[in-house]
Amino acid sequence: MAYTIKSNCIECGKCEKACPKGAIYPGCGKYEVIKRRCIDCGRCKAVCPVGAPEPKK
Repeated sequence: MAYTIKSNCIECGKCEKACPKGAIYPGCGKYEVIKRRCIDCGRCKAVCPVGAPEPKK
């Protein structure tokens, strides 16, 4: 299961810096996750001030 970034992302970049696998990158209006690189560690969610990262179900 990989994380996804919800539309409430404020593009602060904290999640990108926290990702140990480089799976997060700036997208169009919000950050995006490269699902094949995501190891489901939750570091992105832990640093996000608005709770935008969520586990994809």
